[in-house]
Amino acid sequence: MPSDLLLEIGCEELPASFVDGALAALPALLAKRFEALRLAHGAIKPLGSPRRIAVIVEGIADRQPDIEEEMTGPPATAAFDKEGKPTKGGEAFAKKLGIDVSQLKLVDTPKGKYVAGRRSEKGRPAGELLGKALTDTIAELPFRKSMRWGSSDVAFGRPIHWLVALLGGDVIDLTYAGVRSGRATRGHRFLAPDAIELITPGEYVERLAKAHVQVDVAARKRTMVERLSARAREVGGKLQEDPFLVEENGGLVEEPFVVDGGFDPAFLALPDRLILDVMRTHQRYFGARDEKGQLLPKYLAVVNTNLAADTIRKGNDRVMRARLSDARFFVETDRKAGLATYAKKLESVRYHAKLGTVAQKVERIAKIAQDLAARSGADTSKIGEAARLCKADLTSLTVGEFPEMQGHAGRDIALATGVDKEVADAIAAHWLEPDALANIGPIGLFLGLADKLDHFVGGFAVGLAPTGANDPFSIRRAFNRAVAAYLVALARGIGGKLPGLVDMARVAYEAHEKLPKPWAELEPELHAFMKARLVGLFDEAVDAGGNAEALAGYRAPRDIVEACIEAGFDDLADLRGRIGAVRDARGTPAFARLATAFKRASKITKDVAPGEPDPARFDHPSEKALWTAYAEARGVIARATESGDYRKAVEATATAIADPIDTFFDKDKGVFVMAEDLAVRENRLRMLATIAGALRRVARLELLEGT
Repeated sequence: MPSDLLLEIGCEELPASFVDGALAALPALLAKRFEALRLAHGAIKPLGSPRRIAVIVEGIADRQPDIEEEMTGPPATAAFDKEGKPTKGGEAFAKKLGIDVSQLKLVDTPKGKYVAGRRSEKGRPAGELLGKALTDTIAELPFRKSMRWGSSDVAFGRPIHWLVALLGGDVIDLTYAGVRSGRATRGHRFLAPDAIELITPGEYVERLAKAHVQVDVAARKRTMVERLSARAREVGGKLQEDPFLVEENGGLVEEPFVVDGGFDPAFLALPDRLILDVMRTHQRYFGARDEKGQLLPKYLAVVNTNLAADTIRKGNDRVMRARLSDARFFVETDRKAGLATYAKKLESVRYHAKLGTVAQKVERIAKIAQDLAARSGADTSKIGEAARLCKADLTSLTVGEFPEMQGHAGRDIALATGVDKEVADAIAAHWLEPDALANIGPIGLFLGLADKLDHFVGGFAVGLAPTGANDPFSIRRAFNRAVAAYLVALARGIGGKLPGLVDMARVAYEAHEKLPKPWAELEPELHAFMKARLVGLFDEAVDAGGNAEALAGYRAPRDIVEACIEAGFDDLADLRGRIGAVRDARGTPAFARLATAFKRASKITKDVAPGEPDPARFDHPSEKALWTAYAEARGVIARATESGDYRKAVEATATAIADPIDTFFDKDKGVFVMAEDLAVRENRLRMLATIAGALRRVARLELLEGT
């Protein structure tokens, strides 16, 4: 009868990343071993906390299935000598099967006579097999860094103190790092330190929960958020949500407890983002806001014990006061200095060895942004000032201590020194953070596009193009953010119509005084990269992340995206319409037949010289009907395509051509395209090439899958 399996590796506190990595790898490692052992099993559920890595496997078969199979071995000439006596090869094959050499027989195969034999193996009980399998699995668990302890040669993430290995109610005997397995686990180090004797794997989660250990990682995080939200309400506010802190704190505790604390309300004069950054980056604390959205002088700390909460609070308050005092000094000093002072320092900050200083980059950003704004008809009067100041805060004290404040520190300094609010907002917005795009203004948009395009083009020009998973210059991120900003601009109509992607890249290229690669060589590389990245961004199977809102309307199955991008991608507004048209039409029977026919037509006409067919040469009813149907619809298709009404173009093509092109290719009702008469063949191919080109401006239908 199948039984559940529990494996728990108890150790000293592991870093959260170690636990996450081990739990991610554990199911696959076990599944591989169960497959090799021929042991059927159910779901594999990894569990863990800072002091343990565990897994429960449901329904493991009580034994291996018996094996009865005939196996073919070496050629007869290799298994027996000329006198018919078995060779060492024949004896080895018989031994492998577990039979006497006399039980081997000869069989005829396409390659000649070979020896064969019947292998019979009785399945072994799972309990006899799992000890070694689990030991090997423990040894294979990945850690970024492992350590050795005591006199053992075994390496692991942290020293191991106990092992639990249960199959049903039985202990699986194994030893690793000098520790022998048993049925005793341990609860919370401080709140329930006594050993807990387990009877079966089924009671593991519940009994540990009673001992203040939540081994289900997802459940532990849910509990943490619930307790944080409840405590935020108790202090008169609402929890400031932060997925990063949920992940971080979730891996630091065995059961989440919450301790609230506070700080002097005078510190609220600092930017909210900076206060939250102090909590988040240095202390891993959560913030809370009142019903009006104002930040409260409170913090919420996730801790591993509810003992001595007052002592913990006093220590945390002291640390927060010191951190915020430092932050206030940085902010006050920066406000007194002003952005103009820090902008001068950019002349000594290297952006890249081949791309000059940050000051030189700022000059390029101004040129690119003004060019883009002018082309789209937007006001360029404030772009120069915003560009001059947008990177200045990189040399400020605040950003030096809190890098996440780049842009935001600049905005704060600008507002404190009387800089125009629109310019100040653009300084923060030009970094194009996904969560800030919804409220971005025109100046920030143009500066952001200029910044990312300069980074993108410059990186390619100096040989830093991404390769595989390697992207040392973060070019993919720069391009992704530029596309997201471009889409937001199109949706909101900021500054009228922007140039296309390739055109914008060229503007960025021309802003450089000198690059080591001419545009004629660089353009094809940028073109290929942009096409590939757009496919990834618009593929609905790929997580859109923080750009989900900006990408709405472009998302579709990958083959549709590829087919539409191959027809042209520079005008993203136009691309959106084409993706939507093909996506909506795909489910219709007529379109499915049309796409299949277009794929076939595309294959056989790829080498056909351009030109229309001669209708006078058509001698079969199916080709006459096809050309007539196309000729009657081509005007509608062309006008719909030219006006951007791609749904109408696709619908008109499918309605007019699907049936006649089906008949044309039908083996009984249609014609043989590759006729012996070369003139007839050429005429038919030209007709198909002409028809297949009807929707080339919309999509390359032959690239669609399942057609």
